[in-house]
Amino acid sequence: MKKSIKHTSNSATFILSRGDFQQALAKYVETKDHCNDQQRLIDLALRIVITSVHLGTLTHVKTEASRALNLIQQAKRAEQQRAAQQGGVGGGASVGASSSSSSKTLSVPAATIGKFKAALGLFYLRQHNYLAAAQHFYDVDYAMAEQFPQVASGRDIALYGGICALAECHRREIQSRLLENNNFTSFLELAPEMRQILTDFQNSRYASCFEALQGLRPDMALDLFLGPHVDGLLKKIRAKALVTYFCRLVRWI
Repeated sequence: MKKSIKHTSNSATFILSRGDFQQALAKYVETKDHCNDQQRLIDLALRIVITSVHLGTLTHVKTEASRALNLIQQAKRAEQQRAAQQGGVGGGASVGASSSSSSKTLSVPAATIGKFKAALGLFYLRQHNYLAAAQHFYDVDYAMAEQFPQVASGRDIALYGGICALAECHRREIQSRLLENNNFTSFLELAPEMRQILTDFQNSRYASCFEALQGLRPDMALDLFLGPHVDGLLKKIRAKALVTYFCRLVRWI
């Protein structure tokens, strides 16, 4: 069975290299249906997510990424419970998949978890759920920054997360989860113009904020994922700025 799974997976990878994303996706899904090894399931889920993104449909992204993250979280909780029962201290770069001494360890790098969250951010962006998109983008670990070029770069995460947050997140959330979050500020170092836009918005410097957004608009409009949403997002950000401005004006009166 293991040899059969490996053969099917290798066939899918070969088909993917030829650009037949639909057939590659079908092969990966077939492989996953016959696999019960947690480490392998995580790897296959990521391959399915990437292939689905390449295909342009993102149909499998939510299901596969969510299941993978849940599996990782369950294994992490099991490891913590086991460590507590044994009087040990939890931690480390991997999580246990079973309590037996001979069990394998589910080793999932932070970058891999970040890839799943970034893909979920793209899924919610596609669905026009900009709040959920922002919350997934700003939760991506910086370890992923230069390890997901086939889907999103570190600069992409900064731009996607920043503009979605400006459109939908509360000002306190923008401050705490983007501008004061050491992890996300590392992404913003790759897109300093977005960091300045966020700072200007938070300090009600709307003229410079929207001037900078207009400067970014041509590049954002050409982005495969962000392009179809740019006009709608900018309208939301302007409306939000107007509401904030007039609310403050009323308080002054």
